Amino acid sequence: MNYDQKDLAETLDQSDRRKVLLFTGIPYYAQGVLALVMGVICFLNNNVYFGLLFIAFVFIFAVLGSEGFFVSEKRQTELVTSGLVSMKLLDLRKTGTKVSREDADSIRFRYDPIFREKIIDKVHEAQDKDYENRVHTAEAELKRLKKARVDKLNEIMLKRWIKVDEYLSYSPEEGRFNLQGQTYPFNAVRSAEINERTKRHFLTVYCTHLGVIVNISGFSREVVILDSEIEKSDEEYSEAFTKAARMTEAFQTISTMPVPSYVIPPDENPEVLALDEKIDEAEIRLNEEISHVPDYAVPARYLKEVD
Repeated sequence: MNYDQKDLAETLDQSDRRKVLLFTGIPYYAQGVLALVMGVICFLNNNVYFGLLFIAFVFIFAVLGSEGFFVSEKRQTELVTSGLVSMKLLDLRKTGTKVSREDADSIRFRYDPIFREKIIDKVHEAQDKDYENRVHTAEAELKRLKKARVDKLNEIMLKRWIKVDEYLSYSPEEGRFNLQGQTYPFNAVRSAEINERTKRHFLTVYCTHLGVIVNISGFSREVVILDSEIEKSDEEYSEAFTKAARMTEAFQTISTMPVPSYVIPPDENPEVLALDEKIDEAEIRLNEEISHVPDYAVPARYLKEVD
């Protein structure tokens, strides 16, 4: 299908242009008439609210249908051209020429600037959305794998360390212990003993201080467990003394344990290494998705030649 030059919008006089613009507004005018009828029916039934609502729609459809009369000359030309294409397709159908939906779309895409603009916008929107979804999915997978790696490292570290109490923990696998935030090798422990001070008042015995003194590499430091006066018969004292005894025993155990010559770093764990490989693959996949920017190719159905 080819247009003769005389059918182009630029060759029409103002009267013909107005006719075409009115034609393009027919769908809106029809909806406006329907809204007007519904509004009248509502008023006749004393339903003022819905009546006013339908009247508002009448004005909206009137404005939409008359758009072509209030836009720039360039936009008006596009609207007129769009109307001409629609009228031509309508004439073809009236004369008995069969025009499939696909052929009509191809014709409109070639000659109708407004239809072409809508299709191109849809193509851009769809491909942009697909691109964003692909990148987002790849980013989410990479983020998930990195979190899994951190979680696995934390899990490995937690499994390596045995917690005695809030003051002391140790790792037989690494040959180290952590005392109040500081880490030492097992062979640094020289001795450990309970340090307790008491006083008696009549028949009651009080503990005024309770701690564990540990000798680390020749230097003594004390872990204070109780530093206030409390009866030795009190449950709180019993719990504190049990904690001190357990810590002393742990230090005695630690002092006899070997220090390994080599400790496998957590990030060399087979499970962590497997995650590292997956992370590398995910990073490659993400970069590929980022590089595959949309080409905004218009579907072939709009580009086919129609006789």
